Amino acid sequence: MNSFAEYRDGLFGKFEEDIKRVPEKWQVAGNLVRKVSKDGFLQPFYGYTSIFDLNDSDCAKCRERYDSFMEKAGELVIPLPASSFHLTLHTFWNQNNSGSVEEVDRRMAVSTPEIIETMEVVRNEYREEIIRMVSPGISTTWTDVVSMKFIPYSQHDYDILSSLFERMERICPLGQPYVPHISFSYFKVKEYSKEEIERIADAIKSTNARYGEAYVTLNINSLRFCVHSDMTGYETAM
Repeated sequence: MNSFAEYRDGLFGKFEEDIKRVPEKWQVAGNLVRKVSKDGFLQPFYGYTSIFDLNDSDCAKCRERYDSFMEKAGELVIPLPASSFHLTLHTFWNQNNSGSVEEVDRRMAVSTPEIIETMEVVRNEYREEIIRMVSPGISTTWTDVVSMKFIPYSQHDYDILSSLFERMERICPLGQPYVPHISFSYFKVKEYSKEEIERIADAIKSTNARYGEAYVTLNINSLRFCVHSDMTGYETAM
């Protein structure tokens, strides 16, 4: 990962870029159809991940932004249930990066022992540490998901978060930059009209203007190794 200043500025710069950019033409992400049906429903999507659960107070901060966005544009997207709110640390093997359910299981059979061991090491090393995060608001890249973005608050918070991420990346290397976020909704697998795109953009901008920044804390003890069969529920793997 980059230095804290580079990482912070990069995430914030991308957030501002996404807020300003409203596409003339819609382009759905190619792998969205693995998670969302053409009829507008969430499909089975099998995989493993590591997530931070949120405390009640921080869930409430996310929920008020979620409700605001859904009130204005909810029928244009596929909402994820608020009960599924979490902040992903690192995605492991799933049907996107492994193809089949069988291949996910094969890869996880190799990776799981090291993931469990690393989780234990992390909990012992950081014990009662918390990671402070600040959210500039919600945004979208206009391809698959609307989400609330987060940035480490300080150098210390960044050092812990990047250390955790890099340990997981060594186990399941995905080669993708880490963008901390909480997903609110997926887009439908369809071509949106210009008017619909503008409605979504207006819902995002008005929600951000109404609520501003949000601060949350991630407790190391809330970090879980999870399995999911779709994007609505995350069960502790073991």
